Amino acid sequence: MRLLADWSIRHGGATRKVELLQGDLARLPADQSVDVLVVSAFQNDYLPTQGSLIGALDRAGLSVQDLASHKQVDLRQSYSSWLSAPVGNGLNFRHVLCIETGWRHGKSTSRAAITDDLFRALAPYLTDGLPE
Repeated sequence: MRLLADWSIRHGGATRKVELLQGDLARLPADQSVDVLVVSAFQNDYLPTQGSLIGALDRAGLSVQDLASHKQVDLRQSYSSWLSAPVGNGLNFRHVLCIETGWRHGKSTSRAAITDDLFRALAPYLTDGLPE
């Protein structure tokens, strides 16, 4: 796993961290476990293709389609994303945050708009923690 960038956010007595990693994210090592794994998808399209993270998660035994059927928090209308219930499959992340293009900005969403939605969706959890 290669760390490309990270950001630390202090709130109260806690420090929250956002990391941009490169590697097989479906098989994070235990020493790099995270609370949330962010995946991207087209609107309502969770097809596990060969070269995608959704495909790698499927091969590791976790269906994003199944997670989408039981969302813990649906933020698609506000932030083009949703948060899964805890995954618990022995994987080294607790939740999946799926950012979906096409919800708020039309079919041709810019990277800036997607990034903006991603950080807005994460903001409440960076300070208060994730729902259990």
